Amino acid sequence: MNSLPPLLSLKAFEAVARHNNIVAAAEELCVTRSAVSQQLKQLEDYLTLPLLERNNNKITLTAAGQAYAASLSKIFQDLRFATTQVLASKASNRVTINLPMTYALHWLIPKLQEFQQQHPNIELCISTPMREVQFEREDIDLAMHYGDNAQPNLTVERLWVEEWIPVCTPDYLKIVAKGKQCYIETQDYRKSTWGTWCKKYKQALPQAKQTLSVPHTLQVLQAALNGLGIACVPRLLIENDLQAGRLVLPFGKQPVKAPEAFYLLSRKTSNERAAVEKVREWLVKQNNY
Repeated sequence: MNSLPPLLSLKAFEAVARHNNIVAAAEELCVTRSAVSQQLKQLEDYLTLPLLERNNNKITLTAAGQAYAASLSKIFQDLRFATTQVLASKASNRVTINLPMTYALHWLIPKLQEFQQQHPNIELCISTPMREVQFEREDIDLAMHYGDNAQPNLTVERLWVEEWIPVCTPDYLKIVAKGKQCYIETQDYRKSTWGTWCKKYKQALPQAKQTLSVPHTLQVLQAALNGLGIACVPRLLIENDLQAGRLVLPFGKQPVKAPEAFYLLSRKTSNERAAVEKVREWLVKQNNY
Protein backbone atom coordinates (compact mmCIF):
# COMPACT_ATOMS: atom_id res chain seq x y z
CA MET A 1 0.00 0.00 0.00
CA ASN A 2 1.30 3.45 -0.97
CA SER A 3 1.82 5.43 2.25
CA LEU A 4 0.69 8.69 0.60
CA PRO A 5 -2.96 9.13 -0.41
CA PRO A 6 -3.81 11.02 -3.63
CA LEU A 7 -2.81 14.67 -3.25
CA LEU A 8 -6.02 15.99 -4.83
CA SER A 9 -8.08 14.05 -2.30
CA LEU A 10 -6.01 15.45 0.55
CA LYS A 11 -6.45 19.01 -0.78
CA ALA A 12 -10.19 18.51 -1.07
CA PHE A 13 -10.54 17.11 2.44
CA GLU A 14 -8.36 19.81 4.00
CA ALA A 15 -10.46 22.54 2.34
CA VAL A 16 -13.75 20.90 3.37
CA ALA A 17 -12.54 20.51 6.97
CA ARG A 18 -11.36 24.12 7.11
CA HIS A 19 -14.62 25.53 5.71
CA ASN A 20 -16.83 22.84 7.23
CA ASN A 21 -18.69 23.09 3.94
CA ILE A 22 -18.34 21.25 0.64
CA VAL A 23 -19.66 24.10 -1.51
CA ALA A 24 -17.20 26.61 -0.05
CA ALA A 25 -14.34 24.13 -0.54
CA ALA A 26 -15.40 23.58 -4.16
CA GLU A 27 -15.39 27.34 -4.80
CA GLU A 28 -11.91 27.67 -3.30
CA LEU A 29 -10.57 24.79 -5.41
CA CYS A 30 -12.41 25.99 -8.55
CA VAL A 31 -14.12 22.63 -9.08
CA THR A 32 -17.68 21.37 -8.82
CA ARG A 33 -19.30 20.15 -5.62
CA SER A 34 -19.60 16.64 -7.07
CA ALA A 35 -15.86 16.64 -7.85
CA VAL A 36 -15.07 17.42 -4.22
CA SER A 37 -17.47 14.71 -3.04
CA GLN A 38 -15.74 12.20 -5.32
CA GLN A 39 -12.34 13.16 -3.92
CA LEU A 40 -13.64 12.73 -0.36
CA LYS A 41 -15.01 9.27 -1.18
CA GLN A 42 -11.72 8.31 -2.83
CA LEU A 43 -9.82 9.33 0.31
CA GLU A 44 -12.19 7.47 2.64
CA ASP A 45 -11.94 4.36 0.44
CA TYR A 46 -8.17 4.63 0.52
CA LEU A 47 -8.09 4.92 4.33
CA THR A 48 -10.95 2.42 4.76
CA LEU A 49 -12.60 4.59 7.41
CA PRO A 50 -15.10 7.45 7.40
CA LEU A 51 -13.80 10.99 7.84
CA LEU A 52 -17.17 12.74 7.57
CA GLU A 53 -20.69 12.13 8.77
CA ARG A 54 -23.24 13.30 6.24
CA ASN A 55 -26.73 14.37 7.29
CA ASN A 56 -28.72 15.86 4.42
CA ASN A 57 -26.71 18.98 3.46
CA LYS A 58 -24.70 19.10 6.68
CA ILE A 59 -21.33 17.48 7.31
CA THR A 60 -19.56 16.72 10.56
CA LEU A 61 -16.02 15.48 11.00
CA THR A 62 -15.63 12.15 12.72
CA ALA A 63 -13.04 11.82 15.48
CA ALA A 64 -10.62 10.37 12.93
CA GLY A 65 -11.48 13.19 10.52
CA GLN A 66 -10.76 15.86 13.14
CA ALA A 67 -7.36 14.39 13.96
CA TYR A 68 -6.49 13.94 10.29
CA ALA A 69 -7.62 17.48 9.42
CA ALA A 70 -5.47 18.99 12.17
CA SER A 71 -2.39 17.19 10.86
CA LEU A 72 -3.12 18.08 7.25
CA SER A 73 -3.64 21.73 8.13
CA LYS A 74 -0.13 21.96 9.56
CA ILE A 75 1.34 20.06 6.60
CA PHE A 76 -0.28 22.38 4.05
CA GLN A 77 0.79 25.45 6.03
CA ASP A 78 4.37 24.17 6.01
CA LEU A 79 4.12 23.45 2.28
CA ARG A 80 2.80 26.95 1.54
CA PHE A 81 5.57 28.48 3.64
CA ALA A 82 8.28 26.36 1.97
CA THR A 83 6.97 27.40 -1.45
CA THR A 84 6.95 31.06 -0.42
CA GLN A 85 10.54 30.76 0.78
CA VAL A 86 11.66 29.22 -2.51
CA LEU A 87 9.95 31.96 -4.48
CA ALA A 88 11.39 34.61 -2.15
CA SER A 89 14.88 33.43 -2.97
CA LYS A 90 14.26 34.69 -6.52
CA ALA A 91 13.22 38.09 -5.19
CA SER A 92 16.35 38.73 -3.16
CA ASN A 93 15.74 42.49 -3.08
CA ARG A 94 12.27 42.20 -1.57
CA VAL A 95 12.18 42.65 2.22
CA THR A 96 9.01 42.26 4.31
CA ILE A 97 8.81 44.01 7.66
CA ASN A 98 6.08 43.51 10.23
CA LEU A 99 5.30 46.32 12.67
CA PRO A 100 2.32 47.77 14.56
CA MET A 101 -0.11 49.75 12.42
CA THR A 102 0.52 52.89 14.47
CA TYR A 103 4.25 52.76 13.75
CA ALA A 104 3.62 52.01 10.07
CA LEU A 105 1.39 55.06 9.59
CA HIS A 106 2.99 57.61 11.90
CA TRP A 107 6.65 56.60 11.85
CA LEU A 108 7.76 54.34 9.00
CA ILE A 109 5.76 55.64 6.04
CA PRO A 110 6.85 59.29 6.61
CA LYS A 111 10.46 58.04 6.42
CA LEU A 112 10.08 55.86 3.32
CA GLN A 113 11.09 58.56 0.86
CA GLU A 114 14.43 58.84 2.65
CA PHE A 115 14.85 55.06 2.59
CA GLN A 116 13.98 54.81 -1.10
CA GLN A 117 16.51 57.50 -1.95
CA GLN A 118 19.22 55.59 -0.07
CA HIS A 119 18.19 52.12 -1.33
CA PRO A 120 16.33 52.50 -4.65
CA ASN A 121 16.77 48.82 -5.56
CA ILE A 122 15.14 47.40 -2.42
CA GLU A 123 11.43 46.63 -2.49
CA LEU A 124 10.12 47.14 1.04
CA CYS A 125 6.83 45.38 1.87
CA ILE A 126 4.94 46.43 5.02
CA SER A 127 2.87 43.98 7.04
CA THR A 128 0.70 45.09 9.98
CA PRO A 129 -1.30 42.12 11.36
CA MET A 130 -2.44 42.73 14.95
CA ARG A 131 -0.98 39.53 16.35
CA GLU A 132 2.39 38.02 17.17
CA VAL A 133 4.43 37.11 14.12
CA GLN A 134 5.07 33.42 13.46
CA PHE A 135 8.34 33.44 11.57
CA GLU A 136 8.21 29.71 10.97
CA ARG A 137 4.93 30.06 9.06
CA GLU A 138 4.97 33.55 7.54
CA ASP A 139 6.94 35.28 4.83
CA ILE A 140 8.38 37.90 7.20
CA ASP A 141 12.02 39.00 7.20
CA LEU A 142 11.98 41.57 10.04
CA ALA A 143 9.52 42.40 12.81
CA MET A 144 9.33 45.23 15.33
CA HIS A 145 8.10 43.80 18.63
CA TYR A 146 7.28 45.43 21.96
CA GLY A 147 9.06 43.45 24.68
CA ASP A 148 11.86 40.93 24.41
CA ASN A 149 10.70 37.83 22.53
CA ALA A 150 13.93 35.84 22.58
CA GLN A 151 13.72 32.58 20.62
CA PRO A 152 16.54 30.21 19.64
CA ASN A 153 15.95 30.63 15.90
CA LEU A 154 15.65 34.44 15.96
CA THR A 155 18.10 37.31 16.10
CA VAL A 156 16.84 39.88 18.63
CA GLU A 157 18.17 43.45 18.61
CA ARG A 158 17.08 46.21 20.99
CA LEU A 159 15.81 49.33 19.22
CA TRP A 160 14.53 51.84 21.78
CA VAL A 161 12.39 52.45 24.84
CA GLU A 162 9.33 54.53 24.05
CA GLU A 163 9.05 57.95 25.66
CA TRP A 164 5.40 58.73 26.40
CA ILE A 165 4.26 62.35 26.63
CA PRO A 166 0.83 64.07 26.91
CA VAL A 167 -0.37 65.96 23.82
CA CYS A 168 -3.51 67.72 22.60
CA THR A 169 -4.54 70.19 19.91
CA PRO A 170 -3.79 73.92 20.37
CA ASP A 171 -7.53 74.68 20.62
CA TYR A 172 -7.95 72.08 23.37
CA LEU A 173 -5.62 74.08 25.62
CA LYS A 174 -8.60 76.33 26.45
CA ILE A 175 -10.41 73.35 27.98
CA VAL A 176 -7.26 72.28 29.82
CA ALA A 177 -6.98 75.79 31.31
CA LYS A 178 -10.47 75.34 32.79
CA GLY A 179 -9.52 71.97 34.31
CA LYS A 180 -12.26 70.17 32.37
CA GLN A 181 -10.02 68.08 30.14
CA CYS A 182 -10.73 64.53 28.99
CA TYR A 183 -7.96 61.91 29.11
CA ILE A 184 -7.82 59.50 26.18
CA GLU A 185 -6.85 55.93 27.15
CA THR A 186 -5.92 52.89 25.11
CA GLN A 187 -6.72 49.24 25.77
CA ASP A 188 -3.64 47.82 24.06
CA TYR A 189 -0.19 47.24 25.61
CA ARG A 190 0.14 50.98 26.34
CA LYS A 191 -2.88 50.97 28.68
CA SER A 192 -0.63 51.80 31.64
CA THR A 193 0.60 55.09 30.13
CA TRP A 194 -1.52 57.48 32.18
CA GLY A 195 -0.96 55.52 35.39
CA THR A 196 2.81 55.56 34.84
CA TRP A 197 2.81 59.25 33.95
CA CYS A 198 0.62 60.32 36.89
CA LYS A 199 2.78 58.33 39.31
CA LYS A 200 6.00 59.95 38.10
CA TYR A 201 4.64 63.49 38.22
CA LYS A 202 2.55 62.95 41.36
CA GLN A 203 -0.75 63.68 39.66
CA ALA A 204 -4.12 62.21 40.57
CA LEU A 205 -5.32 59.42 38.30
CA PRO A 206 -8.12 60.52 35.93
CA GLN A 207 -11.62 59.49 37.07
CA ALA A 208 -13.74 57.30 34.82
CA LYS A 209 -16.00 60.23 33.89
CA GLN A 210 -12.90 62.12 32.74
CA THR A 211 -11.70 59.45 30.31
CA LEU A 212 -12.33 58.27 26.76
CA SER A 213 -11.25 54.67 26.20
CA VAL A 214 -10.46 53.35 22.71
CA PRO A 215 -9.02 49.99 21.60
CA HIS A 216 -5.64 50.96 20.15
CA THR A 217 -3.02 53.69 20.12
CA LEU A 218 -3.88 54.48 16.50
CA GLN A 219 -7.36 55.59 17.64
CA VAL A 220 -5.84 57.44 20.60
CA LEU A 221 -3.76 59.57 18.24
CA GLN A 222 -6.69 60.20 15.93
CA ALA A 223 -8.92 61.18 18.85
CA ALA A 224 -6.30 63.64 20.08
CA LEU A 225 -5.87 65.13 16.60
CA ASN A 226 -9.66 65.55 16.44
CA GLY A 227 -9.61 67.59 19.65
CA LEU A 228 -11.35 65.02 21.85
CA GLY A 229 -8.89 65.20 24.75
CA ILE A 230 -5.32 64.72 25.95
CA ALA A 231 -3.43 61.61 24.87
CA CYS A 232 -0.27 60.19 26.44
CA VAL A 233 1.51 58.73 23.43
CA PRO A 234 5.01 57.80 22.20
CA ARG A 235 6.86 60.97 21.23
CA LEU A 236 8.42 59.11 18.31
CA LEU A 237 5.00 58.91 16.68
CA ILE A 238 3.98 62.55 16.97
CA GLU A 239 7.16 64.47 16.12
CA ASN A 240 5.74 65.57 12.75
CA ASP A 241 2.48 66.68 14.37
CA LEU A 242 4.38 68.70 16.99
CA GLN A 243 6.57 70.36 14.36
CA ALA A 244 3.54 71.17 12.22
CA GLY A 245 1.65 72.61 15.19
CA ARG A 246 -1.19 70.10 14.96
CA LEU A 247 -0.38 68.95 18.50
CA VAL A 248 1.13 70.72 21.51
CA LEU A 249 2.40 69.72 24.97
CA PRO A 250 -0.24 70.87 27.50
CA PHE A 251 1.98 70.05 30.51
CA GLY A 252 5.32 70.96 28.94
CA LYS A 253 8.14 68.49 28.35
CA GLN A 254 7.23 65.90 30.97
CA PRO A 255 7.89 62.49 29.40
CA VAL A 256 7.92 59.06 31.01
CA LYS A 257 9.72 55.92 29.84
CA ALA A 258 7.78 52.81 28.86
CA PRO A 259 8.44 49.70 31.02
CA GLU A 260 9.57 47.64 28.01
CA ALA A 261 11.70 48.32 24.94
CA PHE A 262 11.00 47.76 21.24
CA TYR A 263 13.06 45.02 19.62
CA LEU A 264 13.85 44.08 16.05
CA LEU A 265 13.37 40.38 15.35
CA SER A 266 14.64 38.45 12.37
CA ARG A 267 15.45 34.95 11.27
CA LYS A 268 19.12 34.19 11.65
CA THR A 269 19.17 33.06 8.02
CA SER A 270 17.45 36.27 6.78
CA ASN A 271 20.46 38.37 7.68
CA GLU A 272 22.47 36.47 5.10
CA ARG A 273 20.59 38.44 2.43
CA ALA A 274 22.20 41.80 1.69
CA ALA A 275 18.85 43.58 1.25
CA VAL A 276 17.60 42.43 4.68
CA GLU A 277 20.83 43.55 6.32
CA LYS A 278 20.58 47.00 4.72
CA VAL A 279 17.00 47.43 5.98
CA ARG A 280 18.03 46.25 9.43
CA GLU A 281 20.91 48.74 9.58
CA TRP A 282 18.64 51.57 8.42
CA LEU A 283 15.99 50.75 11.05
CA VAL A 284 18.55 50.69 13.86
CA LYS A 285 19.83 54.13 12.79
CA GLN A 286 16.31 55.55 13.16
CA ASN A 287 16.62 55.39 16.95
CA ASN A 288 15.66 58.91 18.02
CA TYR A 289 16.16 58.35 21.74
